Amino acid sequence: MLTMALLGAGRIGQIHGRNIADNPRATLATIADADAKAAQTAPLKIEAALITPVPSAANGWIIALCTFLFIAFFAMNFAMAGLQSNFAVFTRARFGLGPQGNAVLFTFVGVIGVLVQGVLLRRVPTAGRERPIAMGGLFLMAAGFAATAFVPGVAWLYPAIGILGLGSAAAGPMLTSEVSRSVTGAEQGWVLGSMQSVASLTRIAGPLWAGLAFDHVGPGAPYWSGALWVVAGLVAASLSFRPTDRAQAHAT
Repeated sequence: MLTMALLGAGRIGQIHGRNIADNPRATLATIADADAKAAQTAPLKIEAALITPVPSAANGWIIALCTFLFIAFFAMNFAMAGLQSNFAVFTRARFGLGPQGNAVLFTFVGVIGVLVQGVLLRRVPTAGRERPIAMGGLFLMAAGFAATAFVPGVAWLYPAIGILGLGSAAAGPMLTSEVSRSVTGAEQGWVLGSMQSVASLTRIAGPLWAGLAFDHVGPGAPYWSGALWVVAGLVAASLSFRPTDRAQAHAT
């Protein structure tokens, strides 16, 4: 005997449910649907033994809770996507760097990321401190973007891009962690999946914006404007719910 679950109790779900019910070797144990009412009324037609409504991901408090964090996440990744696609062009136009020089810079940033995420964040207690750490990372990112736009020489580019890499390595995982801790286990899949969709969107829009800014404003435009994007993300993160607000939202 096969014990089966039905995901979705709409018109198509009703058809699948009746097909399962007509099969003598199968039993329908669970119906799950974002619309709790649909999941509760479906068994009247399908005769499921157990109802497990999925909490709606459109609950108002979840959206309110995550909106500012999503804005911060979008702004950070938007600016970083622009940098990653434009940096080699920027360093060549401003400092005459070729592939080898840029490879050293990218390696430098990569090493910083490994040390921050692989060593520092593992040793520093971060539970319950995700939002302030993320805000600190966003502040460093904004400073690094602004410095990168105006550095007078290659030697100054290393500390500028190092500060930016340090902030990005700290802010990224902390924002993701803060979002995951802001919702219940039932909503985490939907919310974190939405974050990945946001990140994918920034990988399309960020390079487009950086190229247009570079061509029509100047070589440093993607970086000083990137600093403004990150500052907007920092403000959004500062407006996100406090833990006490989160507890009250869960209670309601």
